[in-house]
Amino acid sequence: NDTGVTALLLIDLDGFKLVNDTHGHTVGDALLKFIAGAIQSVREEASVARYGGDEFGVFLKVADAPEAHRIAEEVRERLAKERFQYRRDDQVIEAVTVSIGLSILRHDDTADSWFERADKLLYRAKQDGRNCVRAERRTAG
Repeated sequence: NDTGVTALLLIDLDGFKLVNDTHGHTVGDALLKFIAGAIQSVREEASVARYGGDEFGVFLKVADAPEAHRIAEEVRERLAKERFQYRRDDQVIEAVTVSIGLSILRHDDTADSWFERADKLLYRAKQDGRNCVRAERRTAG
């Protein structure tokens, strides 16, 4: 079935450097694994990949752009509610917020053009105060 659209979510952890600086890199790495699992749990069939330290790319096949936006918001909300506890020393990291840029694959996209749009939207989410989703208004190519 080839209906629907493919979405790219670029997800950046807000303030991750502070986690590493405060709790150490071992806790930071454990937190990243926890975050990846939490993202995956929102949509099992999504492909979740870590890149660039504290950023994730998520590829997702959905019915339409509004559904992609709903899923992005669900990821953001789920992570903001989670509490991460590092088992070795019981350090607790309160809510981890994320900024998300969302772009929909167009028929004339290259991998670079698709990624670039999501990256610009991620940057806008950061500028707009973090802990938000910024998505394309138009999805036509």
